[in-house]
Amino acid sequence: MDGQLVTIKTISELAGVSVATVSRVINQNGRFSKQTEERVLSIIKDCGYQPNELARGLRTNKAKVIGVIVPDITNDFFSRITLEIQKNLLKEDYVSIICNTDESKEIEQIHYNSLKNLRVCGMIVAGQGVGSINKPDVPTVYIDRSVQKPDQEMEDAPIICSDSRYGACLATKKLIEEGCRNICIVCFSKQAVEKNLRFLGYADAMREAGFSVKDENIYVVDRGDKEIGYQVTRKMLSERSDVDGIFYSMDFLALGGIVAATELKISIPEKLKIVGFDDVMISDMVNPPLTTIHQDVPEIAGKAVETLMAMMKNEKIGWKQYIVPVKLVQRKTT
Repeated sequence: MDGQLVTIKTISELAGVSVATVSRVINQNGRFSKQTEERVLSIIKDCGYQPNELARGLRTNKAKVIGVIVPDITNDFFSRITLEIQKNLLKEDYVSIICNTDESKEIEQIHYNSLKNLRVCGMIVAGQGVGSINKPDVPTVYIDRSVQKPDQEMEDAPIICSDSRYGACLATKKLIEEGCRNICIVCFSKQAVEKNLRFLGYADAMREAGFSVKDENIYVVDRGDKEIGYQVTRKMLSERSDVDGIFYSMDFLALGGIVAATELKISIPEKLKIVGFDDVMISDMVNPPLTTIHQDVPEIAGKAVETLMAMMKNEKIGWKQYIVPVKLVQRKTT
């Protein structure tokens, strides 16, 4: 059957039975003989036939497909999350449709509505709360949403996330322990920075050590990439000579910061100490390797899939925030 599209009709013709009989064998419902079942399954195996789950869903109102919506598939954290989700879904005999929003709440809503119309069994939606998906009408689990308390619209939407506030506190404490006294934060935030958990962790550590949180030390950016990290750090260090430590709320911001400091001939960690957050794959390959906060991606993805499976079995989950522990990874920027 090489090069040919194998359909249920193909299987029925090869097996000498009706299309309806093949469908009953595949779905394991209705009446058919043991001999017919064995013959049909043998032909399916030989031909490499794969059922069209979406088409089946449109007919039966139940497809073994999960929608996964992420804000930026090129981001190391979200690409790893997506891969781990796919692995876990396959263990449960589900496939996934991956949608990228490019950090747009409008595109997120379009993807959500499209997946709902395809009658997926459930959804996993990742990202820092940029979207406006309210009162989800299919089972939905959120990853990495900055929601600190339940509200009416999120009461049936469990959230799986790293302990961002504690991780940021750990990162800032590390800078303080290393002797830094004028510590800046470069923080990616789509919301008021006062509600950003990583900023709050930074502020916790500063106040606990007796330092004030100064406005001039807070740099808020609307993208979390290397280029914006480079730009904001170069400007900061060109204008100021008092900064001795920087906490970046995302590793890619920190990687840009390392480049900027190197160009300005500011030695790391002798003159400037840096800590990131995420532990992306290349964080230990840069020069110097980046001290950062490690997130347990397999645990986050596994818990998200486990929770979604429970919801699809009509288990009452309600609003619940599952916090995944983080840890500091010491490298050469501190």
